[in-house]
Amino acid sequence: MSAKKGSTTNVYVELLDEGTFVMRPAKARHLSGNTFEILHTPEYDPETEAWKFKPGETVECVREGRGEEQRLVAIRLAEVTAHSSRGSRRVQKIVAD
Repeated sequence: MSAKKGSTTNVYVELLDEGTFVMRPAKARHLSGNTFEILHTPEYDPETEAWKFKPGETVECVREGRGEEQRLVAIRLAEVTAHSSRGSRRVQKIVAD
């Protein structure tokens, strides 16, 4: 399960205030390594769900599960501080939880 830079894939984002641990799949664009930008989607409604990470935010992900059941899970924000001459984002460092 490898992501090609610039490709889109699902990452799982924790939902807050649900009374139990729940994650929602969200479309994300691969930036580099384990860093993804959560994409804006019509399914996102901040009035009905509180996502730990919101569309437009850049996150670090880890792989969880085994074999065919592996998924990318967003675990923390990644700080984006600069743009290259071609407009692509560069991730400077990971922001602590």
